[in-house]
Amino acid sequence: MRQADLDAAVSIERGAYGFPWPAESFRGRLRAGCDCQVLEADGVVNAYGILQLAAGESRLLNLRVRRQQHRRSVGRRLLAYSIEVSRSHPTGAVLQEVRPGNAAAAGLYGSMVPYP
Repeated sequence: MRQADLDAAVSIERGAYGFPWPAESFRGRLRAGCDCQVLEADGVVNAYGILQLAAGESRLLNLRVRRQQHRRSVGRRLLAYSIEVSRSHPTGAVLQEVRPGNAAAAGLYGSMVPYP
């Protein structure tokens, strides 16, 4: 993720959640050195993930997929990338909180973790 991707990330966030992160939260994560990734197709940002690697753990702070890209394995690819990044660092766990009622996210995370 680059500064130029922030408007797209904020737009995806607003379309996905009733209490979206403000743009400053994304900027702060970039400045803090979080692993911030986007998935693009044809120059359009379709998803983003923000992974914090610190204190012996990896924390997936946010992962969102543009609504039009749901059920196309976009989120799965981004989550798989985050897991691989976590494996390459001395972290003991990948942590992610799932909003109550978000069955799609719970299903995705449950299908991929725990990993060996």
